[in-house]
Amino acid sequence: MLWWLLVFSTLGLGAWGDSSWDKTQDKHPFEGLQDLLGNISQLIEKDKRGLSGVSTMVSRKQWGADAVGCSAQLALPVGFLITHHVPGLECHNQTSCSQRLRELQGHHVRNGWCDIAYNFLVGDDGGVYEGVGWNVQGVHTQGYNNISLGLAFFGTSKGHSPSPAALSAMEGLISSAVRKGHLSPVYVQPLFVKGESCLSPQQNASVKEACPLIVQRSAWDAREAHCSKMNQPAQYVIIIHTMGRTCNKSDECRVLVQDIQSFFMDRSDSCDIGYKFPAQCRSTGGSPEPDPVFRGQGAPGPQLPAAGAQ
Repeated sequence: MLWWLLVFSTLGLGAWGDSSWDKTQDKHPFEGLQDLLGNISQLIEKDKRGLSGVSTMVSRKQWGADAVGCSAQLALPVGFLITHHVPGLECHNQTSCSQRLRELQGHHVRNGWCDIAYNFLVGDDGGVYEGVGWNVQGVHTQGYNNISLGLAFFGTSKGHSPSPAALSAMEGLISSAVRKGHLSPVYVQPLFVKGESCLSPQQNASVKEACPLIVQRSAWDAREAHCSKMNQPAQYVIIIHTMGRTCNKSDECRVLVQDIQSFFMDRSDSCDIGYKFPAQCRSTGGSPEPDPVFRGQGAPGPQLPAAGAQ
């Protein structure tokens, strides 16, 4: 499991907005939190007992890789884990995924790299494909290649997330890496978006395709706040899914974020809105436009108020 990432679902704002919250919740939020942490503990114990593992490992020979060109060795166990999602290589079985990997390896070598960039790749078919392996440095992330394992999803349809089979295979691969001593049990997983800084100003109005649409505080009329600064980098990411009101249009979402800020500042006596980046989640249907991410406290920036996670 990715232990550094705790996902708190339906434990967010319960006192503001739609009163239906109280009617639909049978448990106190703290009881729900205890249940969630209990589930996380069970998953961690499952990993410790070694009950999850790699279901299907496809060797380099099996997928038709060219000879290894990389030789720099990793000092194991490494302390960092890098995961990427490689787009545009749709495949759904070992035959087609092997062909896609041969294409990817050729592309990487033509770019001047010594081999395919990753230590292992997980196909949408649920197979784990050997890249340069456990002991050799990849060429996936500048500054981290010699201290990390680089893993990647591939094979998904355009606009889709990895399949359940792929997610399960990735979980097993990471668990196996920890159990076999390739990855430290207290590994760190840095967050990257294709090497771009999504918070830096755009140059010449260029669009950063890897970045979400971030609505700055001034654009949603945020109130002035004075929260203390937090130490960087943060050690954990906490995702909270708020319940109640939804929004489907930019104007509606701006009002909703304003109301969330008012709840924290006026009713909870907090210094600001309780989140770094509230993200719009459309209640129905899809949209050709990217869902905006509203800049709350931002990053780097102030420390979250104590009432941020009730």
